[in-house]
Amino acid sequence: MALKRLNKELVSLVNESPVGYFAEPVSEENLYLWQGCLLGPDDSEYAGGTFYVRILFPGSYPFRPPKVKFETPILHCNINSSGSTNLDILHGQWSPALTVSKLLLSLHSLLTDPNADDPLVPDLAMLYKRDRKAYEQKVKEHTKKFAIIDQRSFSLMKGHRKPSRLYSLMRLCRRVIRDELRYNSPVLINDNIKRLPLPTRMKNFLMFYDGLLGY
Repeated sequence: MALKRLNKELVSLVNESPVGYFAEPVSEENLYLWQGCLLGPDDSEYAGGTFYVRILFPGSYPFRPPKVKFETPILHCNINSSGSTNLDILHGQWSPALTVSKLLLSLHSLLTDPNADDPLVPDLAMLYKRDRKAYEQKVKEHTKKFAIIDQRSFSLMKGHRKPSRLYSLMRLCRRVIRDELRYNSPVLINDNIKRLPLPTRMKNFLMFYDGLLGY
């Protein structure tokens, strides 16, 4: 059930094209491990930053929450130095109705609305309450140092590939075409693709994708 749900959520995420965040599986062979990307909100001290998170889904997903870890160093009272967060929906407030998209939205919102009353980093939460200006300056400096990426050297950074919606779609197409060819003749593939719950433009892309891949 977990794999079926994750496949469905990947398609939905590509269709939604959310602003400010995205995620995709690290490998097409392992749908349980995803990499997410959060862009620092313009109206926050994280503006201009790019924050990567690793999302590991359990086999019992969606009945149990995924494990989330920030890979990019971030200064936040609800995220500790090891990248762990105490976001409520990842703990006691988790529900099977929640999705990857909603999780990413919550993480993105956490950047503008920290919960200083339930901190994971007490000293930072205290600074947030006592001297907001000093707090914002400290976070901005940390963000500039660790999360603002020089686009010219972006492709040279190991382990920090920018998630691409087109790349995600291409990998999704590869899985669909591969599975179709395993069970059906090429003649039947287009008819099966037409029945998929996808927008017309994505179906058309899928129907020609086998030719692009050389299958």
